[in-house]
Amino acid sequence: MKTIDILSELVTLYSESGKESSAADHIEAWLTKYTHQKVTRIGDNVLVYIPGTNQNKCLIFNGHTDTVKIGDRANWRTDPLALTEKDGRLYGLGVSDMKGAIAAMMEMVASYDNALPACDIYCMFVVEEETTGNGTNDTLNYLKPHLSKYEDVAAIIGESTTLKAVLGHRGNAFVRVTFQGQGGHASRPPEPQRQAIHKAQVFLESIEKQQALWSKKYTDPLLGTVSITSTGLEAGTGAMNQIPTNATVILDVRTVPTLHAKLKEELTAWGDAYDASIRIINPYPVGFCDPSERIAEVVMHLTDQKEVQVTQGATDQQFFTRANIPAVICGPGEKSAIHAPNEYIEKSLLVNCTERYMQIISAWAA
Repeated sequence: MKTIDILSELVTLYSESGKESSAADHIEAWLTKYTHQKVTRIGDNVLVYIPGTNQNKCLIFNGHTDTVKIGDRANWRTDPLALTEKDGRLYGLGVSDMKGAIAAMMEMVASYDNALPACDIYCMFVVEEETTGNGTNDTLNYLKPHLSKYEDVAAIIGESTTLKAVLGHRGNAFVRVTFQGQGGHASRPPEPQRQAIHKAQVFLESIEKQQALWSKKYTDPLLGTVSITSTGLEAGTGAMNQIPTNATVILDVRTVPTLHAKLKEELTAWGDAYDASIRIINPYPVGFCDPSERIAEVVMHLTDQKEVQVTQGATDQQFFTRANIPAVICGPGEKSAIHAPNEYIEKSLLVNCTERYMQIISAWAA
């Protein structure tokens, strides 16, 4: 079965983050039907092992089965759950992020039924990349004792790079900044500075200044500077004439290594200055593969790249970095199309992806 046909089946399966069971069931059944490789189910994560000629080396391929929500279907020009081809592009929910890469990996697994790869291969199809990251984390923990026997281990993350080599991304943390204030009836309000929503408003106005301060203090020659984005404001009691006693600002903070090491300290100091309590949620570290690593050299050579590329968004690369496994991000998807209505992938990149992955295996294992 060709990559486009595999992708066509995957797109019909709704797999919003946290609801990936149908995708996992399908991938497991497909691998069992069309290959003779060893398939393991770890929750809704699917892991397949392919023995290679050189069993001292292991290359891991990682793809996540979850997608974001469809959103308003009125904004889609095609059915988001049906693969649609138009003008050299394939449209559908998750085709770039990242069911296209998964389809290429599945075709690759099947192709090795007839000829062994140059080294051992693991392909992991994981859940919750868009939310918790638990899929890759849990699967790597399962693999840990199996990987200890290898002299060399590396990985490819199939996120959207138009088949270019991307070597890293900033870390990130979600932060809840909560303000306490005096409640009461809106007709008899307390002074503004004693109201929770007013405190939150003043804090929101400080974000630009704080980002400028951190950007001067914490920079990285490859990953750039930090960013602070407010993604939510929670306040209100449900009664339009009642002043709430608390309000919460939600932040998405993107970090470089020097800030990440001091993130709790810096956020606490910022919160204290505005009479706020800070709660850090899921502080994920920077993901990075040194350009001198063999896997980076191989992928950059195959993509004819001279300059190191990084991405702004976080990926599951961070879990490989934490596990001391060099991992390069390389997938057929289009970064500008992800998380948006009318998501698409270039057909030419998709059909060439399996061959590119097999070239990487042969070159890295040589």
